[in-house]
Amino acid sequence: MSYSECLIDGLGSVLEYTEQKIKVLVGSQVITFYGDDLHINSFTHEGAIVEGAIISIEFSSQAV
Repeated sequence: MSYSECLIDGLGSVLEYTEQKIKVLVGSQVITFYGDDLHINSFTHEGAIVEGAIISIEFSSQAV
C-alpha cells in the first residue's frame, strides 16, 4: 500500500473525518479524500496535511 500526503491551503472546516473518508471545506469548495488509514497531520487555521493511502480526491461546490 502506497502512502502519500496532500497539503490543503485555506482550510475552512472539517466536515467529515474517518479513516476511509475526509471531507473539508476550502472557501466555497468541498474537497473529499477517499482511501485507507487517512488522517490529518499538522492542522492549523491556514491549512492541513492529509496523509494516508489516498485513492481518489473529489471536488464539489458547497451547497448553499
